[in-house]
Amino acid sequence: MKIIILSILLASSIMPVFSQLDDSTASVTAYWKKGQDLLYEIKVTHHKYENQKLIERFQIIFDATVKVLSSSTYSYIITWQLKQRDSVIGAWPQIPFVFRDLQKIFYKTNEYGIFMELLNWKELAELYQESHPSLNEMLIREDVERLIIPEILQFHLNYGNLYFYKESFSVPSLMRIPFSDTMEQVNSSIAFTGRSIKNSTADIVLTIGMYDVHTNTITQEPINVDERVDYSIDLNVGWPLSVNSRRRIWYGTFEDIEMWSIVRR
Repeated sequence: MKIIILSILLASSIMPVFSQLDDSTASVTAYWKKGQDLLYEIKVTHHKYENQKLIERFQIIFDATVKVLSSSTYSYIITWQLKQRDSVIGAWPQIPFVFRDLQKIFYKTNEYGIFMELLNWKELAELYQESHPSLNEMLIREDVERLIIPEILQFHLNYGNLYFYKESFSVPSLMRIPFSDTMEQVNSSIAFTGRSIKNSTADIVLTIGMYDVHTNTITQEPINVDERVDYSIDLNVGWPLSVNSRRRIWYGTFEDIEMWSIVRR
């Protein structure tokens, strides 16, 4: 099945590390313990403009309880319990998040916190297919991970990496072509932009962009895309404090802004 959700794949050349070296570097590593639980807020927002005038708006908010179920020398097992809040604004223009309400997500990471695999993917695949009756293809695990938990994949993007202050890496990425079911390989840039010594937090920015990448089959106009993802990570424990993504799609007189955030409460 062709993937239709943004998926960012970092090159393996960014080395895994084990400890913080000095204030000019940031090593993003999991220091988690069995039984730890945290509460995050996930907010998804979509704005559509025509001639710079807002014509559509959507927003949905989830509370996410994240818990470490097990911890071993080589891996962690994590669960996310998602609960949708009642305050939904507008109608979701693409993939509904609602079917995930009250569902638990179980997955495995390695010892550094790098995402490895979704464990209950078959159960989630059935839920997804029930909400998409026109889908004729059987989903495999990788499809479910990219379709259903893109926020969690983004959440774990930086684990196992060593960053040097103000040094950028150019890495290959996959981005969904808007208004289609195909993916395009593009170059992206990721950089460690700041670190607070007092709070031991690191700020990391990922930017990707595609320009004149596709032609809208209806309007025959070129489509442009760019995205920026900002991370703030507590390096002492290895938990993100916040992950904020802003994706912009513009074509002709129209502009779509897709935003989502994961913020620790």
